[in-house]
Amino acid sequence: MKKIISSIGCIFCFSIFIYAQSLGGGYQNTKWGMTLQEVRNILTANKSIRFDHEESSNGDRVLYYFEKESSNFRIKFSFNNGKLYYVEYKPFLNSGDRNTANMLLDELKKKYGNGKSYSTRFAGLNLPPGYDVTEWNDGETTIKFIVGWFEDWQGRFNNYKYTEIHYYSTAIQNEKDNAQKQREDEQRRRANNNLRDNL
Repeated sequence: MKKIISSIGCIFCFSIFIYAQSLGGGYQNTKWGMTLQEVRNILTANKSIRFDHEESSNGDRVLYYFEKESSNFRIKFSFNNGKLYYVEYKPFLNSGDRNTANMLLDELKKKYGNGKSYSTRFAGLNLPPGYDVTEWNDGETTIKFIVGWFEDWQGRFNNYKYTEIHYYSTAIQNEKDNAQKQREDEQRRRANNNLRDNL
């Protein structure tokens, strides 16, 4: 009996290990936590994309790359405290080109499985309207495939708008969110102290 339980436990642990590795811990050859220069060195070897520009946005350093031949897509790499934590892949599809969007989603499902799908086009979700989302998460990495919709003349979100794929480090994103919350709490505390001091 102990051997059976031990075997089941090993199979379970192995299954968890396989699943945990399934999202790759980064985007393609880049890994979460890499420095900006490490990422640039890796991307230099990719002959299908070209560097466009670098900027600061909301405290992050951001690198922008485009498809080399015809700029059919953009890839944005974001760094928090010098560490890669977020990548946004944005294909520039023609308005209404849902077939290509479906093809991209099918490719992601082949890699990672069906994922979890939800829609904000319908009531009951505390999210902005007009999005269909398919999400994968292995504890280390979160991937979100997002389809945006225009509102039609009847007030329904049925007209295809755009597609984005977001890859991000779950841990580093949580660190960033917690730091932001601490800053907001501190600002609120100071504001409340000022209110009390000036009664």
